Amino acid sequence: MSTDDYRALLAGMAKTAVENHTQRCGEACEALARVLPYEPAVKQYYENAEAVTKQADTIINVLRDAQRRHARPRRWPW
Repeated sequence: MSTDDYRALLAGMAKTAVENHTQRCGEACEALARVLPYEPAVKQYYENAEAVTKQADTIINVLRDAQRRHARPRRWPW
């Protein structure tokens, strides 16, 4: 592989990585927007565009706590 081909490969990989990251961040923000009416605690993360990358673990914990609070107890048929 020539040096130019190698540089083109690296540039393509970097471009793909940035595109994937941008798409996933957009999807995460969209998910927070959908949850926001039901769980106001996510508002601070929705309003902060960097939160989905820098505070992902915190957001996941907030969502898990909300799920536990809002989940209905299972009722077994027997």
